[in-house]
Amino acid sequence: MKFGLCLPTFLYSDERKAFAEKSYASLRLTEVPEEDAPLLLYTVAANQESWDVVGGALCDNGGKFFGVIMQQPSEVTGLDPSLAWIVEKFFAETDCSHVIELADDMVYHPKWFVELKALVLRHPEAKAWSVYRSAHVRHHRTLSRVEGDHLVTSMAGNGTCWTREEWQAWGVNWKQGPTWPVPTGGDTLDLHHAYFRPGQRWATDWSFMDHLGFVGTHCQPGVPEVALNYLKEAE
Repeated sequence: MKFGLCLPTFLYSDERKAFAEKSYASLRLTEVPEEDAPLLLYTVAANQESWDVVGGALCDNGGKFFGVIMQQPSEVTGLDPSLAWIVEKFFAETDCSHVIELADDMVYHPKWFVELKALVLRHPEAKAWSVYRSAHVRHHRTLSRVEGDHLVTSMAGNGTCWTREEWQAWGVNWKQGPTWPVPTGGDTLDLHHAYFRPGQRWATDWSFMDHLGFVGTHCQPGVPEVALNYLKEAE
């Protein structure tokens, strides 16, 4: 297995910039085993400020990441299309077997990657994995619990890991957006994947990442897109 990371970023306000700076500070503390270092980190920046913040924050990371920053093309609009675009680039240009979706408004526990890799090894047959277990149970619910891990209905996007083969079998691309509606409700890539690619999806009992504040389209009062059982030591 060879893991890599993809990060879409769009900092459109001072508040979002503050979230990103705190997010990247925690990401720099990620524990990366020697056999996995450096992790490839593909970032797509929607504007110049996003580029400046992520570059300045993550350029000095102690050899944990090898960063590639790209400017988001003008024809790519919206978060999910930008994610699809950067994942397509990532798989086209690397030999990684697994991609992990990151975000600029999440705080990361130092052990998030170690725990995610262990989760993948425990459930290699799954369609997706995450160390972020969502409180938004309208969409993301536990079906059963096996030795501490949760078999869930769907993932909440941020923190999700897919294999190269699963991404290709899914067949999505950024031009299909800007949204991906499904009959069961919702129009995001995470819900689209759960609907059209049935199979096992596993999350850890403890969450090793969490959202920073109720600000954004998919994280606001009334939309509880925050972590369950978040390990507070991450802060």
